[in-house]
Amino acid sequence: MNLLLTVMLPVGALSFGMVWWALDRGHVEGNRGSRALNREIKALAKARKRNRKGGDDAGSGGPGTDPMHRKWLKFGGGFYGMVALYTYLRIEWRDLSDFVAGLGGLAELLERFNVGMLVNLLLEAMFNFVVAVAWPVQWLVARPPAHALLWVVAAYAGYWLGMQLAQRVVAGAWRPDARPGNPGGGA
Repeated sequence: MNLLLTVMLPVGALSFGMVWWALDRGHVEGNRGSRALNREIKALAKARKRNRKGGDDAGSGGPGTDPMHRKWLKFGGGFYGMVALYTYLRIEWRDLSDFVAGLGGLAELLERFNVGMLVNLLLEAMFNFVVAVAWPVQWLVARPPAHALLWVVAAYAGYWLGMQLAQRVVAGAWRPDARPGNPGGGA
């Protein structure tokens, strides 16, 4: 149950959201199946890298203009990038929670706020990025290898299910009146 709540559902929900957004905005096409969609996502990540090397940070209006998609593509897109993004968000959430819990209130935050604090937060975010990119190593270190393999399988299942659901939602196949042989839906 822990595996389902800790890995499969969050990765599935994140995959659904990211893929749905990219499909809904027309950044990728989802009508040729999962493999083709994965290839399109990988191509977006490669195009983003090429654009960055050429000095164009945001790309040309694709998912690179959205901060979450930009981060996902920075992690490489696809399954690996999705789990890296999930790992990054999880680490950042934990760090933010610890930071807020350590404060005595708004007055203490304002009292302690300075350039050093900002630099420290930026350095932590960069370190968390490195840890997230190396998520397989982190998962192996944090649990026995057999459990880490189960986590990877659960994460992939969540990724795949989220991607499938997003494709079906965008195509309208989730509607009760959308049955085979009835592409337009109801009457």
